[in-house]
Amino acid sequence: MAANPQPGESPAKPYKISTLWLTLAGLDLPNYRLKSTQDMAGLFLKADSPIEFLDAFLPYPSTAPKRKPRKRNPFESLVNADNELETDVVAQFQKVVALKKLCPKMVFTTSERRPDPKNMDVTGQKVDAAFFRSQGAPTDGRPHWSSQVVPAEFKSRKKGDTYDPFDDKGIDFESQAEKRKDVRAQVITYSELIFQHQHRVFIIMLLVMGRRYRLLRWDRAGTVVTPSVDYYKNPDDLCEFLWRISHLDDEALGIDPTAIRLEGDDFDELDTIAQRVVNEVDETPRILEGETFPESFHYKYVRKMFEESIRDKDRPRYKLQIPSGDGVDHFLVGKAAVVTPGMAGRGTQCWVAWHCEGARFVWLKDSWRVSFEDIEKEGDIIARLNHAKIPGVPTLVCHGDIGNQTTLTADWWKHKNPRPPGESENAMTSLKSPALLSPQLPHIRHFVEPLDDHAEDPTARRFSSPGPVVYSQGCHLRHHNHYRVAVAEVGIPLSRFRHGRQLGIVILDCLAAHSGAATSKRLKVRILHRDISDKNIVIYPKITLSSQGVRSLVWGGLLTDWEISKPILEPNIQPKARQPERTGRWQFMSAYLLMNISRRVTIEDELESFFHIVVYYAVRYLKSTITADDEAAHFLEQCYDCFCVHGETIICGTRKWSMVTQKDTESVLFDHPLYGGTRPIKFASKGLNRFIKTIFACISARYKILVWRQWLERHPNHPAHPARGDRFQTPPPSKRRRIEGGSGASHASSGDEGEEYDDSNTGELIPDIPTAIDYELAKKIASHSYMISELSHAISRERDWRGDDKVPDRVSKDYQCRYPLLEALPKPKTTPHELEWDTDDSELPPLEDSRDEGKSEIDLLDSDSDKEVAEDVLDQNSSEAPAEASVAASSRGRGTKM
Repeated sequence: MAANPQPGESPAKPYKISTLWLTLAGLDLPNYRLKSTQDMAGLFLKADSPIEFLDAFLPYPSTAPKRKPRKRNPFESLVNADNELETDVVAQFQKVVALKKLCPKMVFTTSERRPDPKNMDVTGQKVDAAFFRSQGAPTDGRPHWSSQVVPAEFKSRKKGDTYDPFDDKGIDFESQAEKRKDVRAQVITYSELIFQHQHRVFIIMLLVMGRRYRLLRWDRAGTVVTPSVDYYKNPDDLCEFLWRISHLDDEALGIDPTAIRLEGDDFDELDTIAQRVVNEVDETPRILEGETFPESFHYKYVRKMFEESIRDKDRPRYKLQIPSGDGVDHFLVGKAAVVTPGMAGRGTQCWVAWHCEGARFVWLKDSWRVSFEDIEKEGDIIARLNHAKIPGVPTLVCHGDIGNQTTLTADWWKHKNPRPPGESENAMTSLKSPALLSPQLPHIRHFVEPLDDHAEDPTARRFSSPGPVVYSQGCHLRHHNHYRVAVAEVGIPLSRFRHGRQLGIVILDCLAAHSGAATSKRLKVRILHRDISDKNIVIYPKITLSSQGVRSLVWGGLLTDWEISKPILEPNIQPKARQPERTGRWQFMSAYLLMNISRRVTIEDELESFFHIVVYYAVRYLKSTITADDEAAHFLEQCYDCFCVHGETIICGTRKWSMVTQKDTESVLFDHPLYGGTRPIKFASKGLNRFIKTIFACISARYKILVWRQWLERHPNHPAHPARGDRFQTPPPSKRRRIEGGSGASHASSGDEGEEYDDSNTGELIPDIPTAIDYELAKKIASHSYMISELSHAISRERDWRGDDKVPDRVSKDYQCRYPLLEALPKPKTTPHELEWDTDDSELPPLEDSRDEGKSEIDLLDSDSDKEVAEDVLDQNSSEAPAEASVAASSRGRGTKM
């Protein structure tokens, strides 16, 4: 079922660390680190020398104190560092830095023995050392991830370069030797921890291996690394580095100046806010008999969430800034409620925040948005949806890019890979910094202009962008802008729904939001969300008024995170890829997209995602015919966490694929361990069973058509192809023979006449030919109206729902995975090739685009002969499902939680 990339679509990269983190068993630290190295493959770039690195990333103001030349080598006591233990090198290095005053305004402290407390870092990681500001430098031997300025990691060199994570001389700079890869994984997770605990634009890291060192610069796009240099033979560059970090301010060292760390009374102010109960309303669903609410109020659970975020007094608190009109609004935050794992990428964190100007609680999202041309800011998208009065969408408070804070790693790639002669300027990404001619490299632009002593905002000059960045298919790294958005509503996690009918109501509200964004005539440009997952569906209490005039407080739904949504283009507009890759949550992507990572997302795919969310949450939290909790967890793991590997591509898992293509659509099936076969999953509420059965039939019909169409594409010369003059009619099953692929011999199988095979030496079964009924069913999920109508009708019949069908989470906290996930993943390429798009893609199009919602499915077929087959062949179907061997070789796996 896998297909060629579709022109204009970025390939999906769904099985990243953020997906693994959300599997049932999650990841332990070793597997987390292993997956981190896979996700970061190809994102490490070389600098030619430490001085090039320093001038590019740590330019030194001419007004700052100059480092005096030294007559003696300050590192002479480390002459034998290559033969010493790691701990001895750390101790001696610390002594040299202090005694020789190499970094006079910093304190170098070690922390290789004691991790931070569990309330600060549950993983217990310990970087060897770090540089801190003199005021408040720790003395307890812990890492203090929230305060360190420049981390330093040390490795022994007694075995040569065994523990150097990079190989300057080898073909592969990102060495795949196990010990080297382990060290690379360490420094990745150390950098990620600092980004999670601090508000950072970038991180500068020192990596010391015996008598050699490297400098690294981390941002959300990747990492720039210097060559390995012997600091005993060449001490000046390392001394220059230490001098610069000592005299540069926090902003120049990557700390975000728009996140102000609170102290004293400002710190305590958050406790005062959390204790206020004025204008607070209980969120419990109920009929509001005579109950009135103040004009401005917040729900009790919101204040409780804020209170929980500041419970730990050891954790820093911040005042964050967001552009608002011509000014800036301020928001007070504690511990993030949401932290997306992974070093490279958007790095999303979210808080329940106190809006100082609005005197209210809001939901604040901080991320590094992909900043290529034609990609809208999420706040602009939400503003358009709000203006069009699309229901079920968060209400925008304010949003904007944060200063001129951007990633620079992709720019470094371009600097090292100049545009080929004759290539147009707009085909490549633009440097984001003012350019100078480098005296060392004539005719090549210097990467970053040194700081101007008289510039009003030196940092802004260093990070400013001359305009929108155009995605170049030659560069595999993404550009990111630091971005924040605040919305008025603070939602409740979907898992906290109270009964099955309430789950249906929440999903119905989000379906309505999705439909409004994709179809509303009040929108000039309609939008497809493209990331339907459980984390983007939240519960939000709302006041309703019935037709009888009864006011009630009910739990409805909000569809959030519109960041990777995309405009629905008119038929005459050719789409284009806007970035190197797109992301989405693996568990709830449609099976079709998981089989075809570069296909365009359609409404059918999004509606299937809603269906999977209903099934997943029903199995996990509602009473059903799966009586054992372990069996329920196993079904969810098989269907939504597992995958197959086809070549080097991760595709849809066997269980999910068999579910959407199964013939019996009365109910979803699960493998019963005792009975040795499949059994239907039924839930306690009839309304839910009826809805699942109805939509399941439509999804199954869609896949029957898709499988048939792709079979036709693969076998254009087969007699069954409608384009052939000798049009093929499938004979009744009783008259069909088995023809062995390639042998020419025919054999009757035991018990029946067999199935018709093609004659192209593949031995592949001819799939079931879709009937007119199949096309009618598939047509129903090509638009929103049928699914919304069916769910609305099911919810309206209250007698078909039980109020006591919710059960505790059926996945235990200590659930152990059954599949070796990371062992099954294909090894990533460390030097990704340029992404190529097959502009001659001949794959048949999706069943129906959103712009064709009113058309008949038969009208949307690709040729008259295809229509003829669909209309005429009503009862001549194969008796077996299409051979899955044509789409995947099963390799499934999992990990355990960190």
